[in-house]
Parts: sequence; structure tokens; C-alpha cells
Amino acid sequence: MENETLAVSRRDLLATSAGGLGAIALACLLKEEAQGLPLQERTPGTHFPPKAKRVIQIFCMGGVSHIDTFDYKPDLAKHDGETLTGKGKIDTFFGQPGKLMKSPFAFRQYGQSGQWVSSLLPHLAECVDDITFLHSLSSKSSNHTPATFFMNTGFTMNGFPCLGAWLSYGLGSRNQNLPTFVVLPDPRGLPAGGAINWTSGFLPATHQGVAFGNGKEPIPDLFPPSGISAKQRSTEMEFLSGLNREFSRQNPGDSTLTARIRSYELAAQMQSSIPEVIGFDSETEATKRLYGLDTSETAGFGRNCLLARRLLEKGVRFVQVIHGGAFGSPRINWDGHEDVVENHTKQALVMDKPLAGLLRPEGAGNAGRYTGSLDDGVRAHSYYTGDR
Repeated sequence: MENETLAVSRRDLLATSAGGLGAIALACLLKEEAQGLPLQERTPGTHFPPKAKRVIQIFCMGGVSHIDTFDYKPDLAKHDGETLTGKGKIDTFFGQPGKLMKSPFAFRQYGQSGQWVSSLLPHLAECVDDITFLHSLSSKSSNHTPATFFMNTGFTMNGFPCLGAWLSYGLGSRNQNLPTFVVLPDPRGLPAGGAINWTSGFLPATHQGVAFGNGKEPIPDLFPPSGISAKQRSTEMEFLSGLNREFSRQNPGDSTLTARIRSYELAAQMQSSIPEVIGFDSETEATKRLYGLDTSETAGFGRNCLLARRLLEKGVRFVQVIHGGAFGSPRINWDGHEDVVENHTKQALVMDKPLAGLLRPEGAGNAGRYTGSLDDGVRAHSYYTGDR
């Protein structure tokens, strides 16, 4: 009859809905297996097949001066010491704008591309034909903290997902035993704001970056302390699981606990995967020298660059390597307001050789090297510039 209402019990509705969703998920898994796709290549549904598979982002805190590194401005030498006119109001961060200043570093051209590079970066200068330079970038803020947010998220305010979180969300994981998004902070100190620099923002918390520490144990407390038996640990984990289930029941829709549980599960899996990744015994002495592990000035950052390459080899989707710590004195970042020569010379010495080692084919290992096809894997080297 037209007006007859079909009566369905709540139990039947829930059972039918659950079965339907399960069938959809099963069909997706069977399709992937039928295509012969390995687990690490199975990604969430996207409008277009993803081409970029993995990224290393080098983030230089404090602001690399573009006109003292890659952006040659010969007219600055002609007008050195003059007052800038004809450009309207100059909106500086604080105080009055100073005189025009030529770069204190010598420039010359390198490679078949003829790219100009300053004397600050002799090792990177030899890799210019493998680098894409974008000279059209600009920022919405000249203040360090908002500019840092802008570089990481595209917004000058905090609370938005960073690039690594978006890639984790959009492309999914390529492995089961390591995080999708890893952050390697500067060995000299954390950046201003700490974990807010690798936040997942309004995305589920599982997509936030996992920061590694420095030294021989980049992930503290990864293994249980001595004296804890397997039975005792199992009992404790069972008790903890009960508490988690109860919390989830009382707080439906809270992704924070889900992310915490996933992090514990991942930590258990990493007990077998991490020692292999952080151990450099399989690397040749030539490779270690290429990354600068043989000198005190470059060893810390070089270790992070080499570790980033090894993480990509194991299926990590996005690795952010941070060069520079918090603002203030002593300067451990690229903020060169007081003395750009001293500051940039010191910072470039730390970064130049290891980063060039990461770009060179003999230092790329099995992580893949960008040779013109995005399918080979992409390394994105990002610089927060425009401090001067």
C-alpha cells in the first residue's frame, strides 16, 4: 500500500548498516589485493593518482637571507648606502628602514643553468642543476612566529594543519611500523613553539608529526625497563586497554585518545623497526663523510639528513628536518639582524655540506632522487626567507 510504513527495528537497522559498511570496506581491500598493490602503496581514495610519494622538507628557522644566498641583486652594489626611494611606504617590523646594503658575500654562477650562488654555500652550489629555485614567494608577516606558521601551514595564525599532516591525511601511510610524518628537530634546540610547528590542527590527531630526539636514542622509553616481565607487562597493557575503552565510551568523537592508542601501538611496532633505521653501521665511511658526520660542526645536522633519507627508504611519507632553534641569544638559527656575516657564515657551515650530501646521487641511497619525474620521489627543500 502507498501509505504503509515499513517497520524496521533499531537492531535490524544497525546490523544492516554495519554490514553494508563492512561490505564496502571488504570490496575496497579485495580490489587492492586483486590489483597486486603492496600495503605501502595503498592510499586513500583521491581524485587523481598521487605522483609525489615522499618528501624531505628542510626548514630553516629564523630566515635565510635570499639576497645573500641564491637571489643575486647586483644593483644593490650600485646603490649601497643609499636611502630607498620611489617604492612608497616601507612597512618594517620595527623602527625605521635602514640604508640599502649590498651583500657582503661574493656571488658567482654555477652549473649548466648558470644559477647564481654566494660564497656561503660552496657545496650546494655544485648541486644547482638538481634544484628548482622559486623567486616569487612572499610572506604575509615579517614577524618570526607568524611567518613560521605561514611557512608550515599557509596561515599566520596557529591551529591549522601543517604540510606533513595534510600529506598524511591525503595520501596515507606507506608502512605499518613507522610514523607517516616524522620531525627531526635541530640538535641544538627545539624551535619556538615546539610541537605546534608540526601540528595536525583540525585534522585527526593521528596525522600530527612524531618528533624524534637526538643522540643514540631518538625515541625515549621505547623499550620497557629491565626487571619487567612479559606477564606483568601484558597485565598492565590489558588494564590500560580497559581504561581506554571506558574513556572512549564516555567521550565519543574524541580523536585525541584514538591517536594516543595508535601511538602506543606504533611504539610497539617500532621496537623492531627503529634500531635498524637509526643504526648507521651499514653506511660506508664515504657516505658518512659526504653528510659531514666526520666533523663536529656538521655532524648533528648531517646525522638528521642521513636519518631522513633512511626513514624515506623505510616508507615514511614526510620528514621535516629543522635547522635552527628558538629565537634569542646565543643565536642558533638564521636570525641575522645584529650581524648577518657572523650569523649566516656560522649557520651555512652547519647546513651546506650535509644538505648537498642529501642531494648527491652517491648520498641518496635507495630513497630515490629527483631526476625530472615526480614518480621517482620528490625532495622539497624549503627555506623561510626574507629576513633582511
